[in-house]
Amino acid sequence: MAERLGAVDSVFLNIEEPHLPMHVGGLLVFESAPESAGRPGVAGIFTTIESRLPLLPRCRQKLVDVPFGVGRPVWVDDPDFDIDNHLVRVRLPRPGTRAQLLELVEGLHSRALRRDRPLWEIYLISGLEDGRTAIYAKLHHTMVDGISAVELGLVLLDLDPDGALAPRVPPAPVPDRVPLPGELLAGAMRQTYADLALGGIRALRSAPALLRGAVDGMTNADAARSMLKLLRAAPSGPLNGSVSHGRRIACVRVPLGEVKEIKNKLGGTVNDVVLAIVGEAVSHYLERRGVDADGMRYRVMVPVSVRGDGDKSMGNQISAVMLDVPVGPMDPHRRLWAVGHGMSSNKQEGRAGTAEQIVAASSLAPAPLNAMMSKVGTVNQRIINMVVSNVPGVQMPVYGAGSRVLEMYPLLPLAPNTRLVVCVLSYNNELNIGLVADRVSVPDLHLVEEGIRRGFTRLKRAAGVRSARTRPGPVAVG
Repeated sequence: MAERLGAVDSVFLNIEEPHLPMHVGGLLVFESAPESAGRPGVAGIFTTIESRLPLLPRCRQKLVDVPFGVGRPVWVDDPDFDIDNHLVRVRLPRPGTRAQLLELVEGLHSRALRRDRPLWEIYLISGLEDGRTAIYAKLHHTMVDGISAVELGLVLLDLDPDGALAPRVPPAPVPDRVPLPGELLAGAMRQTYADLALGGIRALRSAPALLRGAVDGMTNADAARSMLKLLRAAPSGPLNGSVSHGRRIACVRVPLGEVKEIKNKLGGTVNDVVLAIVGEAVSHYLERRGVDADGMRYRVMVPVSVRGDGDKSMGNQISAVMLDVPVGPMDPHRRLWAVGHGMSSNKQEGRAGTAEQIVAASSLAPAPLNAMMSKVGTVNQRIINMVVSNVPGVQMPVYGAGSRVLEMYPLLPLAPNTRLVVCVLSYNNELNIGLVADRVSVPDLHLVEEGIRRGFTRLKRAAGVRSARTRPGPVAVG
């Protein structure tokens, strides 16, 4: 039976516009490796990927709309699936600089995925200087969140240079057609009745807890004030507003070991240090833009995984917390303390849990209402300034068809009315930071990259951390 798109996943489909594509991207840079018999080097990585696709049946499925929008779209096997539509080879013109690579990826990341076929593409990019090769992959956010994207990557990549043969999976039968409109409509109606019945049962079961929560909310003045504060409009500035069709991208790496030293000496968590560095970067950017940010706090959405241990399913299982990050001139130690205090308050007041409950409740709404709520609640949002996502990765080298991955940068879509998004992925004892910004309104993304490096250095000095090594960083485009 066809699987229906999840409620959270459908939000990313509902808010997508031509100028606001909702796919998750990843840029991987491989070192050159010689080809060997039976195990081609990185130039043959597409063969490896194709051989492992049977392990990822979602990659052969597309979304089909239900007539009249009475139900959420369904995943169906694509009878016209063609791997050549999804695996593409590109060669950079000489000399193949880092700037040329990022310019190419900017164009690819700006284009929305076609809805009439499976929602993913992978580009093998050759011709880089130093003989290196890159891969840019994009998957629609309906398919993956941060954790499931990492899990998918580990299916397609190897933990050792020799790799391992993919287990033999019997080929799935290829359907000769997609479900007919009448079949889709009938299935949607059955699902709607089931959801309404389930919703009624859940409402009866949860009524006592909801009543206790309401009483607690009325008596907990601090929690009520905090929630009202979060619902106020976020500050305005150059990093918020309408966006164009184009994107700018910059990539930064910082040693994970030094970030851990900072948090050990100054307090907090690795995520607190990341958010403090972002606050430093925004402060630097606003100062260079001539914005008086004294005392200003940016409202940052921080995605939080609610995925259970061992759950490797695709799709989104996320909640979020809202955090006010100081972005005015400030001692870096004070900024880190403010971030850590804010995150601790969020945990104590259960804001992530509250967001999760709201998402769960919205999943019971009829599909047309769910779609309308998504549009109204996100496209016109004014309560966040930016999204900062921190995804844990593997702390050892990974390989693609025998070639080691040197760098691995996550690239997120812009949220509505935001012009900058920051995504961090830890890999092989480095924090790989991907910056995505609107091409027109943020022509100076290099200032944010500069601010990240500057903020990291300031926090290291405040903590008395010495650099383990000096490494030239990548060049931002812009």
